[in-house]
Formats: sequence, C-alpha cells, structure tokens
Amino acid sequence: DSPAKRLLAQELRVLDKIARLGLSSVGCPASNGHGPMFTDLSSRDESFDRFLSTFNRLVPHARIDLDGSRSAFRWRGQFAATSGFSWWDVESEIDWTCRLSHRKERLGLVLPSSGTVSGRVRDRTVAIDHNYALALSVPEVSSIAYAGRGRHAHVTLEFEVATVRK
Repeated sequence: DSPAKRLLAQELRVLDKIARLGLSSVGCPASNGHGPMFTDLSSRDESFDRFLSTFNRLVPHARIDLDGSRSAFRWRGQFAATSGFSWWDVESEIDWTCRLSHRKERLGLVLPSSGTVSGRVRDRTVAIDHNYALALSVPEVSSIAYAGRGRHAHVTLEFEVATVRK
C-alpha cells in the first residue's frame, strides 16, 4: 500500500467519525447556518466566477491566483461543509495558487490524485505528488500551488481544532 492509500483509508475513518458525531452546520459560514452545504460544479455548466464564489464561501481566508488566462480551460469542483469541517475535490487544466491570509487555527489535509501540490510552510517549500499527502496547520501556510501537465486534481479537508479534538 502506498502512503496516499493509507492516508485515504485514514481520511475515510475521519469522515465516518464526523458522520457519527452528527455535526451540525450552526455557525457554518458556507451553509449560512441552514444545514450542511454540498455543491457540485463544472465548467460545462457554470462560470469560473461561480467556482470562485463557492470556494470563497468555504475558504474565506484564501485567494486563488490563476497561472494563466481564465478563458477556455476545464475544471470541476465538489464542495461540502458543515460546522467545523469543509471538504473540496477539485480538478483543473490550469495551474493555480491559493494564497492564505487567515490566522485562525485549522488543520488541513491535502491529497493530490494527479499533478503536484507545493506548499509554502514556515518559509520552506514542500512539494508532493499522488503518492503523498500534506498535513498542515493552516496558519503556518502562506500559499499552496497546484500544478500538472495539462491536468491536476486533489482533495482537501479542513478542520477546526475543536472538531479534531472531538
């Protein structure tokens, strides 16, 4: 088993634990406090501005910078959130960088399935591919770049500290 497969199995156990905890979405900015939020978006049906709007609801402490033009590239994004937890599964043909500015303590887990992910953590660069996962304390990260030769994909989980402690 590769490290990524072991981490995915661990991720599934964490998701099962979250489901058993019965987390509510009260106070969840992404769901506006009206229950868990799930959105499935694709460049076939939606504008990239809709993607950015959804991403910014989940990750208000981040800004996406594209490494190319917005025109004519395919992408797909699935987003979910509840109080204390958010998840997104993104695939794109264009490289991009997510710049983080929020200092609230959160735990992040990035699992690339294709392409590479490189993070700027405590003034050091860490790069991984689909064989690894990146676990991080969000306030220690200034940016995360996603790249691939025409395609990259990843799943990211972000937890509030109180959720992890449960």
